[in-house]
Amino acid sequence: MMTFDFLLKGSWRVGNAREEFTSTDVAASIRILSDELSGIIRQQEIDENSLFVFLIRNNLEGMRSYFIASRLKLRALLLNVGDVGLLSSVINPEHIAALVRQSRTKMRVEGESIQIQLEGIPVTQNDLHVDSTPDLITNISTARFYFMTSGTTSTPKLVQYSESVLIENAAAVVRYLGLDQRDKTLCFFPVQYMYGLSSMLCAFLSNSSIMFESFQCSLVPDLIEQHNITMLPLIGDFMIPLSKMMSGKSCRVKLIINASDRLLTGQALAILPYCESLWNNFGQTESGPRILCLHIKSEDDIARYSRYGVVAPGFPMTSEIRIELRPADTESVGNEMFYQSPYAADGYVNRNFILTQKSIWQRSGDLFDVDNDGCYYWLARSVNEFKFKGRFVPVQLISDQIMRETGIRHYFSRSESGTINVNVEKSAGEEILKTIHRLLAENWHHYSCTLNPVSAFPLTPSGKIKLV
Repeated sequence: MMTFDFLLKGSWRVGNAREEFTSTDVAASIRILSDELSGIIRQQEIDENSLFVFLIRNNLEGMRSYFIASRLKLRALLLNVGDVGLLSSVINPEHIAALVRQSRTKMRVEGESIQIQLEGIPVTQNDLHVDSTPDLITNISTARFYFMTSGTTSTPKLVQYSESVLIENAAAVVRYLGLDQRDKTLCFFPVQYMYGLSSMLCAFLSNSSIMFESFQCSLVPDLIEQHNITMLPLIGDFMIPLSKMMSGKSCRVKLIINASDRLLTGQALAILPYCESLWNNFGQTESGPRILCLHIKSEDDIARYSRYGVVAPGFPMTSEIRIELRPADTESVGNEMFYQSPYAADGYVNRNFILTQKSIWQRSGDLFDVDNDGCYYWLARSVNEFKFKGRFVPVQLISDQIMRETGIRHYFSRSESGTINVNVEKSAGEEILKTIHRLLAENWHHYSCTLNPVSAFPLTPSGKIKLV
């Protein structure tokens, strides 16, 4: 059974634009930090079977948190220090064993949770060659990791994973992407969420390298060139702005992957010239996260596998994944997708830290169609369809045109009067707002779409637009 701790025996590298560490370096620091935490748990008689919340500031601290929890076989949730206020919405404080930090960070937390500050000590050459096994402090066979998700209900909750399932999912992704030790990934996404975690695990399993950075569109081309990046995980919203920055540059990567809920045809066409292959993916926090994938190598592929302005998520990632499309309701534009996957979560955990086992068939909350070749096409979220005067509003096509001409992030919502709002941040600028207003007036006026400038988008903790 594969564990995060076992991955420390690999030959991968991790870092950022300023520093880099080998797996041997990381392993030495993990031994020191986990031994320190183990000693504190025993000394303070902390309930080792409750939830350990690792409060992190960046992805390197997140990476170390996964390894520490794996080595000690803990039940662990990773949370950015800025999101600590979300804890009370998903779990009662009495079920939190301790808050664990690797840095001195000021914060306010409800309740009387124990706070542990891991100091660590500088790693020496002797530490690099030590291979010890800690005294286990729990009776579970592998660590359990917990992730925040809104699921299909928009209500925050926790899902539970055994670490081995997360690694098996990433191993399947490594196989279909064809990653090996020559690859180097540039990752902008937090490892406490599935996309960032999967990107990190793929690098470790392929014994390649991964570099963590904050997303700044103007700096991405230089990072690609300077660090010989071969794989770039993105979301669709980044693609058009980034393609404009890469225009005229010599940089081109081997792989770009997308894992946003939908990839618009305009986004795919914009980024395709800057990679050898583009992979579209679909998944959820509950699914590990990959269910479907599609390999795109040409504009013909995009045209072939697009419907209503959206590129198909594609085909099941492995033959073990089963999918059923079931009628949602008589007026729906498509059928709702249900799936079975060996990479799915164990189930949801309630506020009292009690696990509800997953159903045999998992409900995705998304409407899909499928063609005769078994390719699955995403149509809409089942709770976010839009109709006006009895007919469906083609929001994907409208969105695709807005993205092609402006590259600006936006979302749709229904106004109190029943019309459709196209929400755009005011900071986009007057010229862009005028362009969107013109597009709506000239091409989509019969659907009563209205431009609605807003001060800021409502976002989930993972940065997705929160549709309510």
